[in-house]
Amino acid sequence: MKRRYRAHSYLLALGVAACAVSSPGPLSAQTISLIAGANMTVLANVDINPRYAPFDQSYGPNLGVGASFRLSPPEALQSLWAQLSAVYAHKGAVMQPSSALDEYEGLDFRLDYVDLALLADMRFPSIVDGIFIHFLVGPSLGVLLSCEVAEAGTEDDPPPPQPCLGDVEEQGSFWSFRRLDAGFVGGAGLEVALTERVELHASAQWTIGLGYVDQVYNPGMVDDPALAPALKNRALSLRAALAVPLG
Repeated sequence: MKRRYRAHSYLLALGVAACAVSSPGPLSAQTISLIAGANMTVLANVDINPRYAPFDQSYGPNLGVGASFRLSPPEALQSLWAQLSAVYAHKGAVMQPSSALDEYEGLDFRLDYVDLALLADMRFPSIVDGIFIHFLVGPSLGVLLSCEVAEAGTEDDPPPPQPCLGDVEEQGSFWSFRRLDAGFVGGAGLEVALTERVELHASAQWTIGLGYVDQVYNPGMVDDPALAPALKNRALSLRAALAVPLG
């Protein structure tokens, strides 16, 4: 009797689990997307360190994948989604010549990140059928994959780029950047249905780095103090994504 009771209990548990999996819930609508676009980035001298020269913008690509999960009921016109994305992003900036660092004619900072983001995606129908307006907000985490600092002068034979990922002592370089960069994302976009199963998402996203990306820089001058960290990432991303439903 006990064995039969246990067998019935297992079958009942399996049946409940199967119903839970097959029945539509608040996350029944899911999409996966391929992302491509471009960045305009700069290293903001947020503390106005007078020893840092002004920075010009740098431009680079965006490539990645994303997934969206609907949190609101399927029948609601205005909907709330959770959006996850992992995007390779080339960032950086070009520092103009500085009297404080007069051994350089200018520096080109080249930073390659993987940006991980978890965004709340609020979608509203527009006055045009089949087009939705998106508002995006949420945290992000940038993982620095590679870092180089190159002289931006016009010499015929410029010196090789210096590595800048990790401690100065380990890299043998004057510059040192942190591995992780926590940030905050805000943006807006449009969703257009191309076919019954394929959607085009276009968005503009502004990412603000919350922490310093640079560490202490010491130019190696005997009577010259080190430069304190003062740089934070700022990025404007224009992205297009092709999204298809899962299941």
